[in-house]
Amino acid sequence: MFLLLFLLPFCQSIVFTLPVHASECFFEQRALGAKCAVRFEVERATRALDVDVDIYDSSGTAVFATHAQQAGVAVFTVAMSGSYRVCFSTRFSSMGEKRVDVEIDCGADSAGSSGTGGEGADDEDDDADGALQASEVAASAEQLSLLAAELNEVYHEQKRLMSRSHAHHDTNESTNQRVSYWGTLELLLCVALAVFQVLWLRRFVEQRRG
Repeated sequence: MFLLLFLLPFCQSIVFTLPVHASECFFEQRALGAKCAVRFEVERATRALDVDVDIYDSSGTAVFATHAQQAGVAVFTVAMSGSYRVCFSTRFSSMGEKRVDVEIDCGADSAGSSGTGGEGADDEDDDADGALQASEVAASAEQLSLLAAELNEVYHEQKRLMSRSHAHHDTNESTNQRVSYWGTLELLLCVALAVFQVLWLRRFVEQRRG
């Protein structure tokens, strides 16, 4: 278990509020060959649950772009080492501020993995047992990496479902509160109407007797 936790890729979770006609950018320093995944979801908004997402490499070239999306995943491999920019904006939205949940996952760079394989190629003069043991260790490490990636996907999916559940719960609570307000108002109106009718009938009867 400790080994699996160690093999989990680097993950950074951010929750922020994005105002109307605004842009928010985050910077990540990544090495060549690193595989990154950017997951985003608009948890709350005044009206429309959508946001624009753009990702730029160190040269300023866009590697990912999407517009008016509530949630999504951007997966890319770092082709140029340096600072990568992940930007969220509501430039074309006038529906109020939005609460955005972002997770940036970046695994180990592939260059380092290829270097490990190169060491095995340089040891051709070792005995057969050592080569077999090295291949078994490499295969086990690859399987553990795949398992760690799957666990990471399960974790993110559960977090997304929990976020949606909380959002739906807040919506239900707000709806129930509004229904209770309307019910109280209707009750007061009915009582006021009943009192008015009683008073009017009483006055009418008194006038007839007089």
